[in-house]
Amino acid sequence: MLSHSRRRVVAHLFIFLTLFVFSPILLPAQVPEAGKIIELFPIKQKAKWGYIDAQGTIRITPQFENARSFSQGLAPVQIETQWGFIDAKGSLVIEPQFDDADYFTEGLALVRICERHGYIDQQGRFVINPVFEEASPFAEGLAAVKRRGEWFFIDKKMQRNKQLAFDMISGFAAGMAPVRQERLWGYVDAKGKWTIKPRFRYAGRFHEGFALVREKRTFGFIDNRGRFVIKDTFPVASEKISRFSEGLAAMRRDDHWGYIDTEGTFVIEPKFDWAEPFNKGLAMVQVDGKVGYINREGAWIWAPQ
Repeated sequence: MLSHSRRRVVAHLFIFLTLFVFSPILLPAQVPEAGKIIELFPIKQKAKWGYIDAQGTIRITPQFENARSFSQGLAPVQIETQWGFIDAKGSLVIEPQFDDADYFTEGLALVRICERHGYIDQQGRFVINPVFEEASPFAEGLAAVKRRGEWFFIDKKMQRNKQLAFDMISGFAAGMAPVRQERLWGYVDAKGKWTIKPRFRYAGRFHEGFALVREKRTFGFIDNRGRFVIKDTFPVASEKISRFSEGLAAMRRDDHWGYIDTEGTFVIEPKFDWAEPFNKGLAMVQVDGKVGYINREGAWIWAPQ
């Protein structure tokens, strides 16, 4: 989902989970340099956003009002009030023209104009016009969208998948999508067949073999057969936890965020105001409103500033 939905995070836990648990993993930019690949990560410095490499060296000078992760060679950036896209050299390739913009997946990017969502290609042309009230990025050939108050899946030709009609839906991952039917969440395949029957209060997308779910009053992680692998570890009062990425998941305890392993044990103690999933060996975290990056040992690669 895009940022106008993010403003409703506190009021709508489902939207929070769509952002943090359901969303596809983002890849930093890959810049060829002297025979090696340079990964890029967004950072904030003196109220402007730019990009660093994995060693903490600035590669794209901070100059944007906002910036998001690279995917498929492009990154959404905000210039004044509008969003466009840059390449890994920092050159603008799609002019700022959108009220909001998400990352590219499967060749298309989710964008918003006047509270309606659509999808563009890497030349900035609309492939699917902005007609949806809410939408998610494409994953495994399908995107979850909402129109006239109804959620459904579409393909890249905007054809509706009639086999996937449920009360509420999220995107596909590992061949399954979380869907809600009669107040309970389960998982279906692309043909609409139940792979894990609905029994959860809600369910997140699978990543690295795990999916975060809530059953009764506690949270836990299940495998792709619906069996709990980490259970009764997370009380409802601390419902904020990310998907697993690179073997770790961000989790909040006592108003601070740290990282747990697949056994549910903290390996990086909670000390951050906010924490993102790990990506290419680094994780974005926030302290006192400032953004930084840590490695898997919890050491600073880019200290908050």
